[in-house]
Amino acid sequence: VPALQMGQYSTEGHNGGWAGYKRRYTGTNKITGEKVDSYALIGVGAGTHSWSGVLDGEYVNVITGATVSASGGSIKCAASGKGDAALVVLVKTGLATPAPGKVAKESPHLGF
Repeated sequence: VPALQMGQYSTEGHNGGWAGYKRRYTGTNKITGEKVDSYALIGVGAGTHSWSGVLDGEYVNVITGATVSASGGSIKCAASGKGDAALVVLVKTGLATPAPGKVAKESPHLGF
């Protein structure tokens, strides 16, 4: 997820848990020359995280594989009970960079 590696971040509009932020990266893949546009929301700490001022569209939680939609610039996502983290990546709005549906395997340590 390019946004997690290189994106600019903002803590504005996050509520819930211990901490949270938005992260976006736009640029060009230096190997393929393709346009990159990647957007992720990260929440740390147990409970429900909410963000305002986000891009509308469908997001996937890359820890659990669950999908959640944002509309009107707002989104809510529950953190994994044992991992205490929420990581959702925008996947359906026509952005250039596809995001993974799930990056972690089933694990008793992450609560799924």
